[in-house]
Amino acid sequence: MDCSRVVVAVVLCTTVACGGSELAAPRAGPPANVVMTTVPATSLQAGAAGTPMVVRVTDAAGAAVSAATVTFTAIGVGSVNPVTVPSDASGEARTMVVVDTTIGAVTIVASVAGSSATARTTINVTAGPLATLIVTPPTARLFYAGDSVRLSTAATDRFGN
Repeated sequence: MDCSRVVVAVVLCTTVACGGSELAAPRAGPPANVVMTTVPATSLQAGAAGTPMVVRVTDAAGAAVSAATVTFTAIGVGSVNPVTVPSDASGEARTMVVVDTTIGAVTIVASVAGSSATARTTINVTAGPLATLIVTPPTARLFYAGDSVRLSTAATDRFGN
């Protein structure tokens, strides 16, 4: 028996013993964990452009879970787009976080269908750079040396915060 026949016999026996002709990678289990891998800054200015947020979905063994339905929810002064995203082959799901033009806080929660696992982060929305300075009263008259007047000021960003 020559060497090539032995190799063919071993490959054939291995294929039959493994139960088929297709080779398949082990499949991930059901979603068990969701972890933020790209987190927006903890503080953004009101009206800031969208910033990315990425989460990774894994099974109990830590293997990436693809095609898991991830829902992003914004609570407070902001929003996400898209709201529902399937995880990709590496288990990642992406959205954009947009903050409103008012100051406050927005909490972003990522949850996965079929799992109680969630990931969350909170972003503080602060006023932007000074755009308007209002002095009150707008005019004042002083008649004598030593007269005084009380002035007050209000500073706001371009959204009135």
